[in-house]
Amino acid sequence: MLADASMMSAVNRSISAVNNIILAVGRFMLADGSIISAVNSSELAVDSSKLAVNNFILAVGRFILAVNSSISAVNNFILAVGGFMFAVDGFTNAVNNFIREVGYF
Repeated sequence: MLADASMMSAVNRSISAVNNIILAVGRFMLADGSIISAVNSSELAVDSSKLAVNNFILAVGRFILAVNSSISAVNNFILAVGGFMFAVDGFTNAVNNFIREVGYF
């Protein structure tokens, strides 16, 4: 009977050892899933950071475009004023030529 009890105890210990191994494998698989999830979260954070940087670069580009458009508008205004002054000079010259031809003044 003592031998049977020892044998049962050994079987129970073996079963317990197998259960502990199964539990350890399960915990390892859970840890592996957590590690993969953490890596995926890190990759997502990096991608989000890249997107934020790209959006900032795009915003800077749009600001530069707005500044260039403003400069272009000012240049167009200056050109229009120059054209108007040229037209006034042409009109003044035409009046002066007319006065010379007619002989008034």
